[in-house]
Amino acid sequence: MKKLFFGVFVALIASLSSCMDTSYEQAEQSIINIGVTSMLDNDYLIINDSGQKLLAVSIPGDYEYEVGTRVKVVFKNAVKAEEGLAYDYTITISEIEDITVKDLIVIDDLNRDTLGDAGVHFNDVYISGRYLNVNMTFGASNKPHYFNVSYDPDGQSEEEGIHTLVFHHKDNDDYWGATYNGFLSYDLNSLDEILLPPYKILFKGIDAYNQAYEKTIDVEE
Repeated sequence: MKKLFFGVFVALIASLSSCMDTSYEQAEQSIINIGVTSMLDNDYLIINDSGQKLLAVSIPGDYEYEVGTRVKVVFKNAVKAEEGLAYDYTITISEIEDITVKDLIVIDDLNRDTLGDAGVHFNDVYISGRYLNVNMTFGASNKPHYFNVSYDPDGQSEEEGIHTLVFHHKDNDDYWGATYNGFLSYDLNSLDEILLPPYKILFKGIDAYNQAYEKTIDVEE
């Protein structure tokens, strides 16, 4: 697949389930987790979206490890830690890849009509921890593409506990020359208003057929 230069880096993921299997002991197949990098003393630690602490026995040598990076990790061997230790599993990472994290954009008079309304196919949209995750498929050729999620203070529901977020794709009038999968995370804590569970996110966008797309996501405590 040829590489394109997009307006934002898009993490290419062939397939990714929003429900991560947390029973690792008997798993022979590769396991995919998403989390944030950390350190435990001098060891690499991944805190996944389920809150589990995965201590990395090793990571690929060409990966530049930085604390606080959202990543996708692939591993096979997971050993449950003894009770009382500061981590839950040790793992051997075979693949690790950065995931782009973006802040939500608050709509105002200056940006209201600038974010784009091109369509994408939404493979999955879900929330894990503080992140809204969008797994999508889109078409592109040779122009920069921009993907954002906005919060419009004037476009919110009057019903308490429901927050509307809108997905925007600015394709700069590009055409569908090739098909790409993209995965992006949006930091819900980037809003001035901290969203405290339980609440609902009403996610809106335009699909690949130029039709309105909506999904309601319940966020429990």
